[in-house]
Amino acid sequence: MPVALAIEPVTATIDVGQTQPFTARVTLSDGSNQEVTNQATWTSSNDNIATINAQGLATGISLGTVQINAQFAGFTASANLTVEGPPDPVPVSLAIEPVTATINVGQTQSFTARVTLSDGSNQEVTNQTIWTSSNDNVVTIDAQGLATGIGDGTVQITAQFAEFSVTATLMVEALPDPVVVSLAIEPMTATIDVDQTQLFTARAILSDGSTQEVTNQATWTSSNDNVATIDTQGLATGIRAGTVQINAQLTEFMATATLIVQEPPDPVPVALAIEPETATINVGQTQSFTLAIV
Repeated sequence: MPVALAIEPVTATIDVGQTQPFTARVTLSDGSNQEVTNQATWTSSNDNIATINAQGLATGISLGTVQINAQFAGFTASANLTVEGPPDPVPVSLAIEPVTATINVGQTQSFTARVTLSDGSNQEVTNQTIWTSSNDNVVTIDAQGLATGIGDGTVQITAQFAEFSVTATLMVEALPDPVVVSLAIEPMTATIDVDQTQLFTARAILSDGSTQEVTNQATWTSSNDNVATIDTQGLATGIRAGTVQINAQLTEFMATATLIVQEPPDPVPVALAIEPETATINVGQTQSFTLAIV
């Protein structure tokens, strides 16, 4: 028959949300013992701090200390359970994003540092990290993880936080030579008289946004040489009245302008002139004068 009851463990400490199993054993009159965990009645002195189920499994609810009681066959045994707050998570590793990147000279690349914490979460620590470049002549990096390409080459970007250090690779390439992306003519429209000239200019728009005059490198054509001709320097000459398209071509790019050739206006009088302006004659002589429109 039972002569005593005991709980194991006698004391225990868990965090809020964690569990602790307790075991109840009776000592019998013959000196042996027997587990009676599932037959015992389990109670907690404060269910707001820890609860315990019928199988002796206690769960931490809030901070504090409770007595865990087991009752069996008229015997009662107690254990102490302390419930603590979980420890603050601590960094366990560090990572950089991106791990590799490529930029051109003069461009920038942002790096981000993240720590993984002991509770499995992660936290950005970019601004708390110490950033270094393995070669400042190729890449510099500021305290916010912003790298700038200075010259051609490859560098290691190192992030250090607490005792952790990780590295990323950044490649810097020279800017590619700008290439022509379109062609433009100036002016786009013009009007001249027959026998007058009009100078056209061709400009190439480059991939870096700049422009370059290519008038002498372009191939110039007129849609009708009977109305206007154009030479290799972009100088058009009006031949007779009409409208033509002036085309400039550079490699595979072409641009077009419109040239209107008109007959010159009829001359209009602007002044009268008498010739001669002065004359002298004798009595009885005559003098002829001429009236001219200027």
